[in-house]
Amino acid sequence: MFGSASDDLVESGGIQIVGSSGIVQGAILSGGEEDVFGSAVGTSVGTGGVLAVESGGGAASVTVGAGGTLVILGGGSASYSIASGATLEIGSGVVLSGIIVSDGMTLEVSGGTAVAAAIQPFGQDLVVSGGLTSGTIVSSGGTEIVSQAGLSISAILQTSGEQIVASGGTAIGTTIASAAEQVISAGRHWLELRDRRSRFADRLRPVHQHHDRCRR
Repeated sequence: MFGSASDDLVESGGIQIVGSSGIVQGAILSGGEEDVFGSAVGTSVGTGGVLAVESGGGAASVTVGAGGTLVILGGGSASYSIASGATLEIGSGVVLSGIIVSDGMTLEVSGGTAVAAAIQPFGQDLVVSGGLTSGTIVSSGGTEIVSQAGLSISAILQTSGEQIVASGGTAIGTTIASAAEQVISAGRHWLELRDRRSRFADRLRPVHQHHDRCRR
């Protein structure tokens, strides 16, 4: 036996928990949250709404609108469509391949792995909390942000694409095309560069002092 529910409205502050034997159809998340350990079909996620597919859970025909968030955790699965302004977050144990991050969409790789993601204009890829991206292609106007123990390997920044390596983030083997930009604010690359500059400055300092004595 299993419990079921249909056409529920989950408003801000409300939580719907779908147990391992539960089935929910047609839920609307209007600022509320749905945690799925069982099965959910046709959930609509609106502004401020969060659909979290937990280990063992499955969600089908999910629609995520602007301001909504779909979270897929290890052992969970989902089929979905995501609008501009929406967020897809993948947790540890989840691997996505070839996902297209379109205009206004955010992909948050938080412990999961994204391979060959395509970040289109005004799309954003956020790599945090042990997340890994490999072979990401960042198009003109797209952005990849790597921070908080995130790792990006072999990203390709096309013309006017951008990669930001912030505190705790690491980027390895990034290809930076003409007019593309990699910004290292407080990531590992920045620390290494700072150390090299410091050592270089130390080597130059006696020379500068010698020149000063010569001028006197």
